[in-house]
Amino acid sequence: MTPPPTRPHIARQRLRSIPGRKDGAARREHGARPNPRRDRGAATAETVVAMPLLLVLILLVVQFAVWAHAVHLAQATAAEALSAARVDGATAADGRARAEAVRAQIGPHALGDASITITRTADTVTVQIHGTAPRVLPAPFLHLPVRARAAGPVERFHPHPPP
Repeated sequence: MTPPPTRPHIARQRLRSIPGRKDGAARREHGARPNPRRDRGAATAETVVAMPLLLVLILLVVQFAVWAHAVHLAQATAAEALSAARVDGATAADGRARAEAVRAQIGPHALGDASITITRTADTVTVQIHGTAPRVLPAPFLHLPVRARAAGPVERFHPHPPP
């Protein structure tokens, strides 16, 4: 049997001749370093798999930020509507008008399908806003609800009795 040909780039590998082969072919033993030529193109294949996953992960982070921003906008709108509706002599319509003005100011697309419910009783005012956050990822199953609630007492003027 002829020894396997010596190649400078794999001279350090432990090679063992393959039984039954007459052309001097050799194989690596377990634990030997891999041949760099066999791994040619592996980085490209790994990148093709990893990059879309990385981009989806980045878009999920951005989607969470957009959802958190929409929640903040709904809470701010509810607080503004509450402050307008709880004033002495105001009505629920005044609170709704203020909420619509705030929504027009921040933009109608920041909170999609928004419904504003204002309930005013003799003692309290409650504002509820429900909607959905805009989508960054075009996934049909992605529905991010936004809910905000603000409540407070109705302001009343109580004059001091004369001394």
